[in-house]
Amino acid sequence: MRDYRRISSNVLLREEARRAVEALDRAGVPVLVLKGCALVGDILDMDERPASDVDLLVRRRDWRALDSALKRLGAVPHAHAPRVLKQRLYHARSYVTPRGRVVDAHVALADPWRWRVDVEGCFRRAAPFSLAGRRAYRLCAEDLLLHLAMNQAKDDYYVDRKAARDAEAVVETLAPSWEDIVSRARSWGATVALYLTLEHARRRRTVPVPGWVMDALLPAPWRLRSLQAIVDLDRPRPYRFERHPRRLRQLLVAPLSTDDPSFFPRRASAHLVVGAVDRLLEPAKLAISTLPRYPRAPEVTGTRTTDPNT
Repeated sequence: MRDYRRISSNVLLREEARRAVEALDRAGVPVLVLKGCALVGDILDMDERPASDVDLLVRRRDWRALDSALKRLGAVPHAHAPRVLKQRLYHARSYVTPRGRVVDAHVALADPWRWRVDVEGCFRRAAPFSLAGRRAYRLCAEDLLLHLAMNQAKDDYYVDRKAARDAEAVVETLAPSWEDIVSRARSWGATVALYLTLEHARRRRTVPVPGWVMDALLPAPWRLRSLQAIVDLDRPRPYRFERHPRRLRQLLVAPLSTDDPSFFPRRASAHLVVGAVDRLLEPAKLAISTLPRYPRAPEVTGTRTTDPNT
């Protein structure tokens, strides 16, 4: 039986994505559609996968133009946006549209402290697809699969149950080049994350992955044993310990699922320093926001007065 409630939700979400893409096109901002809106209705059936928000990828230099374009649509920054300085450590900003949908604008496919993703290359390799009746662009098949893997690792193999199904659809529908995938995973530092996602998909969905690919991605024995102690790839949700809080899951999974575990102390120290500075600046920011704003004086040109407020 088809899930018509999910179909309706995905249709409305794709319409929201189409409006956002059209607004960015008018502003001259190249954009790629990510995650659910790039998959449902094309690679996956409309009721096969839930999608909760619109995810877009833009270049960092276009962030200000994106902000203006979305605000012209009536979107407002999400209430839980990070403080001013700490925003520089994040690679995404969230907006809420007038229809209550969340639009996440990314300037990186994944945490740049963990993976070395070539965003310019993603734009060069982008593939066209149909988004609610309009031409839009998404990641190529190889980048799509790598993005799924990094996203599952980012969620500590705890939240995202859709990764195995998405990986199966990408492999069977788009037939990616395995040579390019392995080479790019090494370049991005994502071989461990890709191995875990493909192995999970092979066990859960019987995804046809060549044996040499798994051999090329196989983590070191010590890392594999450590991961097996906290992640069970035979489960729909691989993380073993249901009651662990998010911070503990991150502490256990993040260093093991990243090719270069030295990122962790660097990222933690940067968050501590910038977070402390942000908290110190918060009173000054609040004081400035409460200052009275006076209307501009009318402009006088000859004998005619032009009031900008009329």
